[in-house]
Amino acid sequence: MLGSVNIKSKSFTWSTDINYNINRNNVTQLGTQEQILSGLVINSAVPPNIIKVGLPLGSLYGYIHDGVYQLSDFDAGGIILKAGIPSFSVPKAGNFKFRDISGANGKPDGKIDAYDRAVIGNANPKNFGGINNTFSYKRLTFSAFLSWQYGIDLLNTSNSLMSGAGYNNLRADYYRNMWTLDRQETNVPNFSDIAGRNVQSSYYIKDGSFLRLQNVTFKYNLPTTLIKKIGMSYLDLSFSADNLILISDYDGYDPEVTSTDPGNIGVDYFSYPRPKTYTIGLNVRF
Repeated sequence: MLGSVNIKSKSFTWSTDINYNINRNNVTQLGTQEQILSGLVINSAVPPNIIKVGLPLGSLYGYIHDGVYQLSDFDAGGIILKAGIPSFSVPKAGNFKFRDISGANGKPDGKIDAYDRAVIGNANPKNFGGINNTFSYKRLTFSAFLSWQYGIDLLNTSNSLMSGAGYNNLRADYYRNMWTLDRQETNVPNFSDIAGRNVQSSYYIKDGSFLRLQNVTFKYNLPTTLIKKIGMSYLDLSFSADNLILISDYDGYDPEVTSTDPGNIGVDYFSYPRPKTYTIGLNVRF
């Protein structure tokens, strides 16, 4: 925490408070267990987080997305994969393609299975914090608080449900960019690939960095000579607004994700966005 008074005169004051945070953690022991998979994703049987010695809590776990199967990945009949192309579920053009990184013998084996899951993200930001500026001029005070987080990976599982799962609608941007016979130059899988959509992968890893105008507050203190006439010793009027502006490339509702499952760290499953709120206040002393 760092605070400073930048300007101070008889009628005007400007002060700044900054907090800058870095949080690093590492699992050092798990008893007899090699690893623990934690968390819950509604449309997947595989937990989204991995706890393992040497890794930080908040490590996201899944397949490494490697584009989509193209027609050129198959033989002339368009059914059998060419040699060297890893197979996942029932592969067809437009479906998810994942990277083959290992197998039962520790080497790539041409098929995508549990041996190919890996750490695909870190839900711990590289840094986070806030900065508050307060300006006072005579009886008027204005303050603005900015908060941020930078370098955080989020698993946006909401996107998997908004790309053709069950009764859910398709996101408009997904529909406009997904693979079709008329639009093959894309890495966005076709909505018909249920198996690929229902597993965690780096395709759903998004950057959760943001800058948020968390709060602005205006306050005016009425003159003592005026309020004493109505039997008061102090009176101020205030107006504040929260969550006015959010700057982020995150494609979910809100990069500050929450979950009802404590094992879900950095997992967005339709996390409810923070609302804009406006408050009028009256502080009276007699």
